Amino acid sequence: MDPRVSTMTVTTQFPNCELELINVGRYLVIDEIILGIKYSQGTLNVLKGRYLTAHYKKAKDKKDSHINRRLFYNQVSLVMNVNGNCVNVKLFKNGSIHITGCKNVEDGHVAAYTLYNKLIALKGVCSRITLFKNEDNVLMDRDNLVYTHGVPHKIIGHKQNDRYIIHKKDTVIDHKTGMFINVTPQKERKRLIYNLDGEMIGYSKIELLNNRVKFYKKDTNIVKCDGSNDLVYFKDSVLIGRNGYVYDESKVNPDSIKPSSFEVDYDCYPFSDPAYTLAKDELRIYIHCINVYFNMEMMINRQRLVNELTQRKYFCKYTPEYYTGVKLVYFFNELHNTNYICNCTTKCTCTKVTFLIFQTGNVLGTGFRSTDQIKAAVDHFKNLMDTIDCKIRKN
Repeated sequence: MDPRVSTMTVTTQFPNCELELINVGRYLVIDEIILGIKYSQGTLNVLKGRYLTAHYKKAKDKKDSHINRRLFYNQVSLVMNVNGNCVNVKLFKNGSIHITGCKNVEDGHVAAYTLYNKLIALKGVCSRITLFKNEDNVLMDRDNLVYTHGVPHKIIGHKQNDRYIIHKKDTVIDHKTGMFINVTPQKERKRLIYNLDGEMIGYSKIELLNNRVKFYKKDTNIVKCDGSNDLVYFKDSVLIGRNGYVYDESKVNPDSIKPSSFEVDYDCYPFSDPAYTLAKDELRIYIHCINVYFNMEMMINRQRLVNELTQRKYFCKYTPEYYTGVKLVYFFNELHNTNYICNCTTKCTCTKVTFLIFQTGNVLGTGFRSTDQIKAAVDHFKNLMDTIDCKIRKN
């Protein structure tokens, strides 16, 4: 039986774009094409559509859930219907797309362009939301998302306990400027300052007195600044320096004259550039993994198979108490191609393809990068099996 593709993993990218992923997750509509969405909203991980049906409930019943509720901050995961086949799509802030479950390269093209058209359809769509100013003069919504003071109001982070996560950095409100300031110092004891629109406007820096560096290096967690005079102390008793400020005062947000809460028409469009367009055939699809399956049309004695492969110096593994298949690894190396056996003398530079061989004669091949690689490796595998047919065939 000739090998057939079971699944393919491809990547592509919307070129030269930046996405507001929260808009993708919140406002992309579940329909017959977009079956499910999983995204991060502040401290919450939100599941919509397919992720909330029996597929997700079944996963919850398992000891190790198939649904990973911990999400990358800069990605949205989707389940899409492509030519009647469900594919999983991960969309990143820079427009990169990772697609698994394709049957061919064309499925990758269809998934990417379909997703683009769905996102473009959100242009001009607005959602009526209520914003309020908290005690720090920070604009927020009911989901603890942080918005810019400037119009149009955009999401720049979220509040988590007593801190604000702005541009993926832990910040607090600075006592002097009233703006966001990094909790963790950067190089040269600097803490970056961001205004309430998320724009970096300067920094504060601890200027140490002579012979006080050793105190700062001992434990920065017990170095504290007296907000009334900007003096810095070690263990609240030893004066070690002073906290200085360098920032653009013209970019400090003034106290807003807006009421404490108000409604706005929030722009749902996910592309940061309102004029962004994707030309036809502009996407490039890159194959990262192809999995295939076929049948050897005979029953296999797995232990004999392992013995024969080991004698021929192939890398194989068989642990029936954990897995019923025999694992055979082929090594590809352009410098010394020796029947898919690794001959690297130091660090292995080979690429690997794995065959999983079962008693029924079914074979799964994983890790291929091209159709040429599939043909060459599978043909070699079949020839190898033919040479040991009489020894591994199960009566």
